[in-house]
Amino acid sequence: MKRISTVLGRIGTVLLALCLALAILVLIPPANLGISTSGASQLNSETFTLIGGSSLSLNPQIFVKVSLDVNTTIEFYIINILQQEIIEEAGFYNLTKFDNFMQDNADKILLNEEVSKGSTTLEFTPNGLVNATFIIVNRNVHAASVNYKIELLTSIAPKVRIIPTITYLGPIGAVLTGQWVFVEIKNRKREKLA
Repeated sequence: MKRISTVLGRIGTVLLALCLALAILVLIPPANLGISTSGASQLNSETFTLIGGSSLSLNPQIFVKVSLDVNTTIEFYIINILQQEIIEEAGFYNLTKFDNFMQDNADKILLNEEVSKGSTTLEFTPNGLVNATFIIVNRNVHAASVNYKIELLTSIAPKVRIIPTITYLGPIGAVLTGQWVFVEIKNRKREKLA
């Protein structure tokens, strides 16, 4: 019993050390790749537009940070479809065609956020390799003014994979180490009494 407890305790200690190392990786700030695009867009009522130039390739280590400054509530999309396909299917500005296109491609929507008036910053890290296209939709009856900046960032390790790993391995390591410590304390008390 003591050997099993010791082995499990050591496994738990290794798991806790691994979680600590992964937590340190998460705390390292991302680096800017130097690839960014910014601009301003005026959207008429009930229209949409593509922003950011061409589609960007993202993966769990290369993610995107989007800063938006808007004068009214808008919808912001990141979708896994090349810009050219959207233009061919939905055209420019036609919200009805865009809505139909999005219904047909609902599985390609990576991010859909309603952005209120003012400044907002969004970060998106994909789970795999994607071609991200950025879309702004104005469903209001009045025009919308949008200033945007899109930056590519990179991290040493993908947070979308590290955080779940820490979440699962941390408690397992704590339980295994805790039982080992408990058994050791119990054994030392027995030895003192004997």
